[in-house]
Amino acid sequence: VAHLLGRLPEAEEHARASLRPHLRMGNRRFEGFAHYILAAIAHERGDLSAALTALVRAMSRWQSVGERRFAGYGACRLALLEAERGATSAAREAAAVAIVQLAPADGAFARWAIDGGAVPEGASCFGRICRRLITRPGGPCDSV
Repeated sequence: VAHLLGRLPEAEEHARASLRPHLRMGNRRFEGFAHYILAAIAHERGDLSAALTALVRAMSRWQSVGERRFAGYGACRLALLEAERGATSAAREAAAVAIVQLAPADGAFARWAIDGGAVPEGASCFGRICRRLITRPGGPCDSV
């Protein structure tokens, strides 16, 4: 809740505190959530390097337990981070991964976005990826 309210120091403290018991228990799914929150906080602060490190950890945890959907949302944020870093090729690669990972869960939306539908403002991370990257020639959906 603190993160949603913009209280980043408090949100970071909660995420770090929640990480400890999950590490101890080996709950990789929830480790992923804590790392994802830390990535989002670092991203919002403009620390792209820390955001990337935490995001890779989150995605690794989720992939290790077969959480395709969450790994897909992680790939969405990864695409945004890479785009902000100017790594267009890596951003497109991450967006393509997100589409593959999220299509089973969000298939209708994915197909609609890929087919050129306008993504409404306030759309999910996946929607922002589609709006920013997919509509460009040579975007990740050209091969889908």
